[in-house]
Formats: sequence, C-alpha cells, structure tokens
Amino acid sequence: MASRSSSRRRAGGRSSSRSQQNNQMPMIIGGFVLLAVILIVWAISSGGDDGTSGTGGSREASPVTKQPQKPRSNVAVSGGKSGQTPDRPAPALTQDMLNKMSDLLAQAKSISDSGFKLLKEGKNMEARTRQSEAKVKIDEIKKLIEEPSLWYEEADMDGWSIPPEYVALNRLYSKMSTLQKTIRMQGGK
Repeated sequence: MASRSSSRRRAGGRSSSRSQQNNQMPMIIGGFVLLAVILIVWAISSGGDDGTSGTGGSREASPVTKQPQKPRSNVAVSGGKSGQTPDRPAPALTQDMLNKMSDLLAQAKSISDSGFKLLKEGKNMEARTRQSEAKVKIDEIKKLIEEPSLWYEEADMDGWSIPPEYVALNRLYSKMSTLQKTIRMQGGK
C-alpha cells in the first residue's frame, strides 16, 4: 500500500514538473520580448544618428575641391527631433549663441566650484559671494535664451519637429538647471 501511494506521488510530481515548465515558457519568452522592446526604445531615444552609420560612404573623400574648414564649435549639434510641422517658426538660435551659453555655463561652474572649496575651508561669507557671482552667470544664460527656450517648451509639449540646435540647447539647459540648483543650495542669491 505504501508503494502505491509513493508511485502516485511520483507521477503527480512529474506532471506537476512538466506543467511548471510549460507555465515558465511564456514567462521566459515574455521576458525576452520585454528586453527587446526596452532595447529598441533605448536605441530610438538615445539620440539617433551620430554620423558614423553612413550609407553614402566617406564624407572626406567625396569633395573634389577642398573647402575651408570652419573652426570647431564647443557645442555639438546632432540630429533634430521629428514631429509635426510647427505652428510658428523657431526663433533664431545660432551656433554663436550656443557657444556663448556653453562658455557662460563653464564660467559659472568654475566660480561655483571655487565657492565650494571656500565653503569646505570654513569661509562661508566668501563662499556665498562666489555662489552669487555664479548665479549672475546663470541669469545671463537665461536672458540669452529666453525666447528660444519658450519656443522649445511649446514645441516639445505639442509634438512639433525640433531643429538640431534646439536639441543641443535642451542638453545645455539641463546642465544649467542642475548647476543652478547646486548654486542655490550653497547660498547663491
């Protein structure tokens, strides 16, 4: 009698094992599908074309005559963002404006870092003064890009196509916002 009940348990155990394997299979497949979807979304949102995947061959070898080389800018401008046609045109945003914003941001960062060193040394009033100087640079940036940033905000909310310069502006603006928070937290007014 004991042998029958143990054999029944084994048989039941085997079928239970198979049903668990069958139940795990859709979960495993679902996991792979989810992973693939995440990778696709990440690839799409990571910035698109960086200029290396060319279908037209090498760009340097194609021109017959040498064109004068422009000085490299400080701010990298990559592809824009596709979307609907904007209701109104984007305000002028030149490479010079982006470079100036980048330079002011670097100056503000340098001033803020020196203020942080003063704070570590216990020189609180001098540190606050340096942070206030850094905030002045941040305010200059905001004044410089006030109109373009308003247009970008509207374009982003309404799903408009965005020019490449505005994508670069958004990256710089993100860095500026982080620095502005740091300056504010360290006493900059």
